[in-house]
Amino acid sequence: MKIMVADENKVESDSMCQNFTWTLQGIVFSSNMMVLPLGGYEHVLGLSWLKKLGQVQFDFKEMTMTLNIGGKPITFHGGNDFDHWYSKRNQLI
Repeated sequence: MKIMVADENKVESDSMCQNFTWTLQGIVFSSNMMVLPLGGYEHVLGLSWLKKLGQVQFDFKEMTMTLNIGGKPITFHGGNDFDHWYSKRNQLI
């Protein structure tokens, strides 16, 4: 399968991690993740994942992303250098 990435190039992927679990600023998420040769990134949260969340609010001045989890708003905070937009691999099932 070919996937278009942010710079509009297409990369090939034949691998998927089913039920991949990760933690983003203390919140645990799980979804299927495609394995892409992007280099320099642990993983990228794409549009297919964001669509499943419903309404997501971005504030690029404050570097925040707010979404509803379990009926309550959760805000993730980034930094100007993106160092705080981290994710930690929890487990691979």
